[in-house]
Amino acid sequence: MATQIVPAPVSAERTPTAPLPPAAVAALSRLELALADQIVANFDNYGSCWGFSTAEEAEKAIVKERAGGAAIDEWETVDRDGQPLRIVRVEDPTFLDTISVFSAWSHVRVPLEIQRAATRFTIAAARYDELAARPASALTAAEFDGLKDAQQVVHESFATLAEAGMTRLVRGV
Repeated sequence: MATQIVPAPVSAERTPTAPLPPAAVAALSRLELALADQIVANFDNYGSCWGFSTAEEAEKAIVKERAGGAAIDEWETVDRDGQPLRIVRVEDPTFLDTISVFSAWSHVRVPLEIQRAATRFTIAAARYDELAARPASALTAAEFDGLKDAQQVVHESFATLAEAGMTRLVRGV
C-alpha cells in the first residue's frame, strides 16, 4: 500500500520563518565544506593545479608509488585559516613531481549524529550571538526564551561533540 503525502494546510496565522543571520549562513557554509567528501588538490613542481582526486584515490596512488620505489616526502603545515594541511610529494624523475594537498578533513568520516550536533551548534551559536548582542531590555519574552534555548542547544551539542572528540568541527571553541 502506497503512502500518500498530504501537504500541510496554509494558514493565515502561520508566519514565515525568518532568514538565518549572515553569521549562521557563513558558519553553515564552513560546516558543509568540513562535512563534504573532500577532494585532494594535485599540483606539479611549478604550482600548477592539474586535477583533483578523492582522499582514497590519492592514498592508493601514494601506496602504489611507494611500493614502486618512488621517493616520497610528506609534511604538515597550516592553511591561511590555521587549518592543518598534509602535503605529499611523489618524485617523478622522468616528468614533473606530483604534489598532493590533503585538507584536515580529507580523512575524517563523520557520523550522522556528530554532523547533526555540529549543525545544531552552529545555528544555535549564531542565534545566541545575534540575540546576546542586543540589550536585554530590548528583547521580547519570546526572544529571551530563544536566547536561553540557544544557549542550552549550544551546551548540549558541544557536549556531544566533545564526547566524540570532534569539537574541531565548530569554530570559536
